[in-house]
Order: sequence, then C-alpha cells, then structure tokens
Amino acid sequence: MKTTFSKRIIHALYAFFSRVPLLGMALKRWKINKNFSLERKVLKAQHQSSSKKQSVLLFSVYRAGSTFIGGLMKKIAGQAGLTAVDLDGYFYQLGKGKEWEGKGRVMLDVPYQSTGYFYGPFRSFNRGVRNIEDYKILLVLRDPGDVIVSSYYAIYSHVTPLLEDKQALRTRMKRRKKELEQTVDEFVINRLDGNSRLLNRYYQYHKELMGKPNVLFLKYEDMVENFDAWLDRLIEFLGMDFPREFVDRLKAGADFKVTKEDIHKHKRQVTPGDHKRKLKPETIDLLNSKTKEIRKLFGYEAILK
Repeated sequence: MKTTFSKRIIHALYAFFSRVPLLGMALKRWKINKNFSLERKVLKAQHQSSSKKQSVLLFSVYRAGSTFIGGLMKKIAGQAGLTAVDLDGYFYQLGKGKEWEGKGRVMLDVPYQSTGYFYGPFRSFNRGVRNIEDYKILLVLRDPGDVIVSSYYAIYSHVTPLLEDKQALRTRMKRRKKELEQTVDEFVINRLDGNSRLLNRYYQYHKELMGKPNVLFLKYEDMVENFDAWLDRLIEFLGMDFPREFVDRLKAGADFKVTKEDIHKHKRQVTPGDHKRKLKPETIDLLNSKTKEIRKLFGYEAILK
C-alpha cells in the first residue's frame, strides 16, 4: 500500500511531466486508460457482470450533487454486486464530453445491459439506452434557479478535461474569461435568454421519465436537509438488502456542512435557496417567470419568491 508521502511524490512527478509536450499527452492518456479501464472494456463488450440484479441508471444535471451521488451509488453498487460504469466521466476526460452529450450519447453503439450494472451519473437524458423500462432509474434534480447560480460560481473551480485539444481548450478558456467578466445576475439573465439547454433538460426528463413505475425522483434539497430519510427512500426503491452497518456508514459519511463559502472549491455551499441570496429582486422575478412551469412539474412551486 502506498504511503501518503509516496502518493504525493508520484502526484508531483506526474504534474511536472504532464506539462512536457508529447510525453505529457502520453501520460494523460495513460492516466485515463488506467482510471477508466472498466469503461473501455464495457464499450468494447469485453466485460460481463456476474450479477443478475436489475441494472440501475442515474440521471441528473450539473451542479445538483451528481458527483457526490455518483460516488454514493458506486459504493451501493459495489455492495450489491453491481458493476459501476461512468461513461460521462470517461468521455469528458477524453475531451469528447460535448460530442457525447450533444448527440444524446448515441455517437456510438454502447452495449448497455439491463442486469448487473450501475450506469451514471448522466447529466442529461441518454437516448442510447434501449428498453429503458427494464432498468431501475434514479432521477435527482435541484431547483433550477440554484443550479444556474451554482453554474456561475463553478467557473472558478472548473477542471478542464485531460485530453482536450488545444483549439477546444482555447475556446473554453475564452468563454470562461468572458463569463468571469459578468456579474452573477448578468450570467443568469444570459443563461435564461432564448433556448436554455438546462431548462430543456428538465422538460425532457419530465417527458421521458417522470411518473414511470421504474423511476424514483429525488430532490437535491431533501438530500442535504435530511440525508438519512433521503437515503432510506433510495435504498427501499432499489429493493436490495444491505447490512445495517453498511447503511449506517453511508449515513455517517455524508457531510453537507460548509463552514465558509469558497468560490474556488467544488463544494462552495449546499444550502437550498442560494439564488434568493445572490440575485437582485428583478433577476429573481425573471428567473421565477422562466422556470415557473418547470418548478410546478417537479414540485418546486413552494420555493418560488
């Protein structure tokens, strides 16, 4: 087992040599291949789970706790004997995240299997899963107003893909610089102007998933305010028997406390209603107007201004 000191040395060496032309690209590709070796096998149909339990899909959106919930589900999947597969993470690190997501995740024929796997998190609907009614599906969403505000502050802590090409990276940094010149109100107004991709994702989720017997809709807000009850609902839906000690460890390990808000950290703050604390009254009015229908569809009308 590597010591903490040796891990730091290895990390420092990797950070140094990854900046060297050619060698750096080779190191980054090696890291991706190592971290996502399972995903590569799944894509090539070279992996077969031994579990016969129903596969699980996790859908969410960016800035709705999807990274935390994905990690939580990976632990649950491991305990249940399911194989956890993160295809969104794999294609993002390859620098192909936009292509993968923009094409509805059907840029290639992925051999999804309805037993033995946990796939996710997906941050928009996946049109590539055939016979989606054969899967157990988790849909976790957050108040869209808080998602948009959180997206603004995420600019400060955003991590770029390992293998993004130079042109794409320049475009990303140029867009980021432009966004950083905006106030949070200007950012929100621009995100709501015209055809909002985020709001369209909510509408598509409602159309494709809500009300289906194999779908459990969970709110981010319930997760951070009463994690124990939220987790109990999730586990009950999965219909899997877990040792009480395992569930207790999951509950004890969930920490949503943020003592001081730091815009440079991924977990900047978690308290629901952040858009009401950060935005001007007129921006809140616009936000409420643009998201009113979605809030009603997903039961968020109670937190309107």
